[in-house]
Amino acid sequence: MLSHFINNEFPNYLNRYLKGILLLKHRLSNVEVTYELAEAFSNHSCRLSIDISFTDPKSLEPDEIEIANAFFYNHSNDTGIKFVSFIYKPQNEYWIDFSIIESFIIHYEFAAQVFGGFLKDILPESCKLSIEPLEDCSLFIYTRHVLWKFRDTPKHDKSLEKKYEAIVGRSFAFDCNYHHLLIEAHDKFSGTLFTNLIADTEINKSVCSSEDIRRLVVNEEIPFKMYHYGSTISEIHIDATVLLDKLKSGIFLDKITGLSNQEISLLIIFLERRENEHLRQAQEHKNKIADLGIAIGDYIVVERDYWGRECEELGIVKKIEVDNSNDINIDYVLTKKDLTASKFSSKNTVASNISSSLHPSEIHAIMGNLVHEKIHAIQLLRKNGKQNSLYEPSKIKSSRLSIK
Repeated sequence: MLSHFINNEFPNYLNRYLKGILLLKHRLSNVEVTYELAEAFSNHSCRLSIDISFTDPKSLEPDEIEIANAFFYNHSNDTGIKFVSFIYKPQNEYWIDFSIIESFIIHYEFAAQVFGGFLKDILPESCKLSIEPLEDCSLFIYTRHVLWKFRDTPKHDKSLEKKYEAIVGRSFAFDCNYHHLLIEAHDKFSGTLFTNLIADTEINKSVCSSEDIRRLVVNEEIPFKMYHYGSTISEIHIDATVLLDKLKSGIFLDKITGLSNQEISLLIIFLERRENEHLRQAQEHKNKIADLGIAIGDYIVVERDYWGRECEELGIVKKIEVDNSNDINIDYVLTKKDLTASKFSSKNTVASNISSSLHPSEIHAIMGNLVHEKIHAIQLLRKNGKQNSLYEPSKIKSSRLSIK
């Protein structure tokens, strides 16, 4: 098993280049550790290569030319003059050996550490050292994900690709090929304000494949947002309004999109039903907030549990919305003694924690000059303000009420 994992050519290749670089370091202008994904004779492979450049090749002495030929242009390397090849999908095979890709990653990272470690300190300032990072390559990003996700399965198991596709709804090859295409397409819509988003995984479960949807989104420049942070792209959130408008316009019917006419019709029906549900829910939320009777800018008395003690706060409403649990969430800022908004960051509470509220136009008329401390303002607002029907008194009882 160990011999299957270790590439036998790698030590000789690495040592050969290291010796040549050390002997000719003052003649070199650039040393680069890099990789290439290649397909030769139907063999899919990862190639590790070390490239060097001379400052002035024509000025090399005969003995230096001999050293260069011996260490940099040695034809005895079986898989190539200037690289070591790790074949992860051999000719006539239909599955990827992820253990070979992992082996390449480990060998490459070892070489990167060697070159970025002691060799970097030995090279003269006139010689530039560069090491291409593996983190930019989708094949290695998704290989790491597969090996982690199926860590209890042997790494050379032929069924890993099928297991991956069965879980995510897309092939491993598709995710690798479309990774950077999705990032490039997504960057075009940075800063776009979205109001009606749908996940491709939701469509995948109901109508058509996630692959077809992602392909459509990229090719037809349909706005979407996603989060990847250098890792795999597990889900994208598409502007459902734009997608529905384009589908209904009929522009996809004469194009090769991967979607059949039947799938396009089903997708239109699915999105229309979802949009109607979205509008119905939005109206329900609007009515629920209207029934609450609290608006942005209103003064509110908020009851909180502060370290096991009952606490009341006087705040000014900054935002009101209904969350996925159908609770009304309210963002507010605390007030200063003169009842103006403080500069503290906003807090959040639910409607059931608000005992009373008051419109800003009424606050000074009711308070007048009677307010000397914030506790007086809270007492007056609780007495004269609008009582909240959703208010649920705290179950915490304390001998002393705390005011914030």
